[in-house]
Amino acid sequence: MADPVVYFEIVGGDGRAQQDFYRDLFGWELTPVEPSDGGYARTTAGIEGGVGAFPGAPSYVTVYVKAQDPAQALERAEALGGSRLMDAREVRPGITVAMFRDPAGNAVGIISGV
Repeated sequence: MADPVVYFEIVGGDGRAQQDFYRDLFGWELTPVEPSDGGYARTTAGIEGGVGAFPGAPSYVTVYVKAQDPAQALERAEALGGSRLMDAREVRPGITVAMFRDPAGNAVGIISGV
């Protein structure tokens, strides 16, 4: 089986307003993530995902693809013409993520430990 999409994010602007929009639009149940002070929340809308904002981050919508080794997958993405947005790093114990832009400029995440 190919590597599956296992997470998504819709991030930008006012995190709480973003959450309200998607909660109202699709009926998503959102749970705030600490220590985001309510600016970021998680949902299980088909696949698990998050909605909100991060200080200084641009607005984006992205998917996260599960990979055994996000750092290695990031290197493959660059070799295929993508560009690095975020080095692989552990964001929670056992959860490692990295991000790249594909050749068309779309932000895509890579995740392990889920």
